Amino acid sequence: MKYTAEYLEAILALDKRAVGLRFLEFKKDYDALSDLTVKKGSICFLVRQGMDGNHIRANKDTVTCHYGAFALGIRKPDVSIAAGQSYYACGLYKDKSIARKIVDEISYINQEIYGIEIGPLLEVELPDLVIIACNAKQAMRIVQGYAYEMGAPKNMNFFGNQAMCGDLISKPYMNSDMNLSLFCKGARASGRFEDGEVGLSMPYHQFDIVVEGVINTVIPVSTKKEKKEIIERLEEKGLEFPYEMNYEYVYGIGLTKYDDMVEKMQTEE
Repeated sequence: MKYTAEYLEAILALDKRAVGLRFLEFKKDYDALSDLTVKKGSICFLVRQGMDGNHIRANKDTVTCHYGAFALGIRKPDVSIAAGQSYYACGLYKDKSIARKIVDEISYINQEIYGIEIGPLLEVELPDLVIIACNAKQAMRIVQGYAYEMGAPKNMNFFGNQAMCGDLISKPYMNSDMNLSLFCKGARASGRFEDGEVGLSMPYHQFDIVVEGVINTVIPVSTKKEKKEIIERLEEKGLEFPYEMNYEYVYGIGLTKYDDMVEKMQTEE
């Protein structure tokens, strides 16, 4: 079953839309989206536009943050920037070696990218990535959904710098895996994210897997009250919970029943 972004937004009560981002490798791909609004701003600002419901496109002429453009492959950094010298010079890192390693970890996309398409996930036909802003509890549930299907995330990497363009775009794209971000000063300012919000991003091919995992863990981790609220939110969107809801099965009860069974078996031996 293919789950829409509406399932995740309703189940987790997300305040902002899940965003789809597509890389436009060639000018013809960008020009084919001539009906979309062209927005000018940083990558943080542009992704927030998608979360607010806007469907837009941008390229090197409209992405105003050069470091964001470097991360996405829209612009190419010179040798000194790629070596981390600018980050050392501005005081973000203790020495040049650390700064160089940081730039390596940002995972600048090294292929040619002409532009990007950003919009609510439901409106982007062929997204490469799904980007989500949420609170810590909602992030917990998304990671639980990932873990249900695929085990522990293998490529979590963040350090409070180039958060939107690096943590949430270039890293998950280059690693082909989910990443978490605590955001950075620029992302919180340009993207208007609250102090308690974090970001999660994943390749689109993982999205349905993760949402299915979130759905499958609703019954074991949610309280009776939370389950009723989930059903109400789904019904408001005209969606149905795909399984019979068990309101009596609440967090921890399965472990307790298993532990009791094991204890009984051991006693009988």
